Amino acid sequence: MKLSVVIPTLGGIPLINTIKALQHSSIRPIEILVCIPLSCELVSKIDLSDNIRVIRTKKKGQVNQRMVGFLESQGELVLQIDDDVILEKDTIKKLVYCLEGIDEKAAVAPSIFWEGSKISVFSTKRDSFTRKFSDWIMNGKNGYKSGVVSLSGVGFGLDHNDKNQDKTETEWLPGGCGLHRSHNLINLDYFPFSGKAYSEDLIHSFLLRENGVKLYVCNNAIAYIEPIFYPDSLIDLFRQYQATKYVVKIQRKGLVRFHLLYALRLFKMVARLINRVVKMCVNKIKKII
Repeated sequence: MKLSVVIPTLGGIPLINTIKALQHSSIRPIEILVCIPLSCELVSKIDLSDNIRVIRTKKKGQVNQRMVGFLESQGELVLQIDDDVILEKDTIKKLVYCLEGIDEKAAVAPSIFWEGSKISVFSTKRDSFTRKFSDWIMNGKNGYKSGVVSLSGVGFGLDHNDKNQDKTETEWLPGGCGLHRSHNLINLDYFPFSGKAYSEDLIHSFLLRENGVKLYVCNNAIAYIEPIFYPDSLIDLFRQYQATKYVVKIQRKGLVRFHLLYALRLFKMVARLINRVVKMCVNKIKKII
């Protein structure tokens, strides 16, 4: 079994730890393809000998860079991973074992926890009125359903606690880490926008499923990421809105629910911005007084 790893990156420092974890994995890749645009420089000091190869891409964009890596990969199995994801020593081994026990048309991903914890990135309290209201907007009377792409086109994360099952089928996989058989790869630049690739994992999952590929999370394989912050500017929110709207259209989901959801998110963001401005004004007044 030959394993290739594809890492789209802009060359940031976190890449060092991602590669270090891969090199110390119980299954060591035959190649690690670091895909970086011509316009960027490798800030991370990585050992370019051995099994690491740097591939320069003409276009800057996570999906495009990953696609170039997929086309260059030589392994029977291909692991896509972001440059800020850290794997446990046996994560790849568990993913491979999980994939080998499934049909040929399948892809698997690890459970994703916040760095330094055993808390799922999708873990959240859903008993508040605001949370329940948001879940209703997204998915109607069915509300939150783990691992489901909601009626609004937004994916509910797979937050599970059942470690007795080795895998759980899901409707979408987070883009941070996933293992594929080479003949199932999506070798297309499917993201139609510039900038941060919001919701690209939902598009990718949709294309995989359209090709008959089933998606699973390997419950006992663990990956870690640093905390991710919700878009904190109106520009970022708009970019996320554009990308998610595209997801809604290709999956034929509910545009009304989608727009209600983003109206709610816009309201929350404006409320946070107003709160910040008020606090700044109060602090300045206190200093003057």
